[in-house]
Amino acid sequence: MRLVGTEKWLRPHGDFFYWHDSALELSGICHRDDWPVEWEGKSAELNLLVPCAETVECWVDLPQGVKLDIEGIGYLAEDQLATDLTELHLVLGNKEDNRQQLFGVNIRYLEKWLAVLKSHDSSLLSMYSESEFALQEGVVVAGVEPLLRRNNVTLNLAATTYEALVSTGALPAAKSLIETEYAEEQNWNITERSEMAYWSLLSRLRTNLAVRRYGPAINVRKYWAKYRRVAMLVTVLVAAEILLFGIQAWKLNQEKAALQEAQVALFREVVPQGRIVNAYSQLQALASESSSLSVNDVYGALTELSEVLSSHSDIRFQRVDLRAGSRALNIVLEADDFVALDRFSSALQAKGLQVEIQSSQSRNGITSARIKVEQ
Repeated sequence: MRLVGTEKWLRPHGDFFYWHDSALELSGICHRDDWPVEWEGKSAELNLLVPCAETVECWVDLPQGVKLDIEGIGYLAEDQLATDLTELHLVLGNKEDNRQQLFGVNIRYLEKWLAVLKSHDSSLLSMYSESEFALQEGVVVAGVEPLLRRNNVTLNLAATTYEALVSTGALPAAKSLIETEYAEEQNWNITERSEMAYWSLLSRLRTNLAVRRYGPAINVRKYWAKYRRVAMLVTVLVAAEILLFGIQAWKLNQEKAALQEAQVALFREVVPQGRIVNAYSQLQALASESSSLSVNDVYGALTELSEVLSSHSDIRFQRVDLRAGSRALNIVLEADDFVALDRFSSALQAKGLQVEIQSSQSRNGITSARIKVEQ
């Protein structure tokens, strides 16, 4: 299957108007809801109406006995036109002979073709993606209607003269359409009597839309000039927010490092012979030995012990532990003598701690003791 020829014309679509330009001797029929067509004539007899949709007829070779691939022909027509189809008609027969039109279906998306075909007519249920007819040649008529209504504005420009066009009130809508769609190059000031400027701009609008696949271009410069200050303000706010977030993250990291350092120092001072792997986890494990204490309770007690211990160089801690179900810290320590042990016990009591010396003994000039400290 291959495409062998095309032909284009304006296809009447129902609810038509007649236009005629006596200067150019051009005339035709058109639908009132389609986008405006213009003729640069100077005659007062000019009728500006609305054109038909463009229709493209494609002739496709179909060898004898080959089934007709409906979807394939649709895609072939789309490739040829470089746009999406909005209506697909299938006509069977030779180009020169009488042709039989099987169906004409309006479709917005070719992917939904099969569902549309099935629901169109019960007699077409068996025609899926391939026609059951064996043909020599077929014709596909594909209607392209890219702009039926532009921005929900319907232009009914059925006026006999330009002055009549102004008097009917249809011109402001047309000018609004032109200024909206074509304002990317410059702001046009179209007066009610600038007839030639109106036709010229309308012609350029049509060309502009056709070249850009029937869609208005986005003018970055226009929007940048309009919203530049807003964009700059948003950029500054986002940059300030990112900077503030970075400063806060840095401060948190510094505080975390300082806290970890303090935890290690506290653990090293209270349990000098202990091996430090993770000071916080070790203190947490110490607190978990007693169901009645929290990590904060352990921190508070160890802080009090650390403050007293720092002023008593004759006292050395050996081990600190907790008993299950008890809120007291059990401390094994060494002192230079019994006098040093009594001074340390009195200092703890002065801090508001309850101290009980559970055992003590002296050997080789070193006094060993086991005490219980409770908040």
